[in-house]
Amino acid sequence: IDITICKYIDGNGDGYLTDEQAYTEGWTVFLGADETVTGENGCVTYSNVGPGNYDVTEDTSDANWLQTFPAEGSYNFDAVSGQNESFDFGNYQYGKISGYKFEDVNGNGTWDESEPALNGWSICKNGINDCVVTGSGEWPTGYYQFTGLLAGTYDIYEQVQPGWLHT
Repeated sequence: IDITICKYIDGNGDGYLTDEQAYTEGWTVFLGADETVTGENGCVTYSNVGPGNYDVTEDTSDANWLQTFPAEGSYNFDAVSGQNESFDFGNYQYGKISGYKFEDVNGNGTWDESEPALNGWSICKNGINDCVVTGSGEWPTGYYQFTGLLAGTYDIYEQVQPGWLHT
């Protein structure tokens, strides 16, 4: 019995492998407790596996990725002599939106080298309840980011502070 496990990048996050998406190498998968990494073709094949019940899983520890296929998250199957098996896993990489808030001293709408980045400004995504503050925590001065984003359209805006104008 040969058991093949393949991994693909689900670029649109819909759970389906399409012609535009490809299998990818370097992902950790498991047949039972046996751990291995997908090869150049995005797959790994276990050859001469004996009959029995097996779990097929993948490493899902990277929080930057969302498993989109299979819906159940893993496979459990009974291997039968003379029947080869093949299993796919699909993953979507979360998106990120990031940028810098700066003081546009000359009002030209472009961040010029001499203009300072600004901390303490609220930058919001799709509404006032989803905001981050520029320069927070470990972030550099003026920096903001939104992570864990699914494919889609997002409105990003700043909460204007008194005495300041958009440029």
